[in-house]
Amino acid sequence: MRGRVRFSGPQTGTDLARSYDSADVLVLPSRAETYGMVVTEALARGLPVIAGEVGGVPEALGHAADGGRPGLLVPPGDSQTLGQTLSCWLGNPRERARLRAAARSRREGLSDWAQTSRELSAVLSEAAG
Repeated sequence: MRGRVRFSGPQTGTDLARSYDSADVLVLPSRAETYGMVVTEALARGLPVIAGEVGGVPEALGHAADGGRPGLLVPPGDSQTLGQTLSCWLGNPRERARLRAAARSRREGLSDWAQTSRELSAVLSEAAG
């Protein structure tokens, strides 16, 4: 298993880009996430996601054009299910290919920052009414 899993800690800039470019999947076993920005960052690079089903993660994960999920969600704090899900990822090439295709498809449906800012501004303006 050596060399297959790396815990890199916080990263920015070139180091972060290099990590995303060399990754096969994003694993986010959070017990709480308000939005899950790292999920959309991974999807923007076409990376599938394995994450805790908490907060805004399911919404950020979304669905591919065909309706499939571009990742797998596990109950928060359930290490047994997380382990089984990771084993499935590692041992099932067909499932990996399906999730990669769904992640690439989901990437096409993501809004860029300019669009996201416009949408948020519109919502806030309407709420301030």
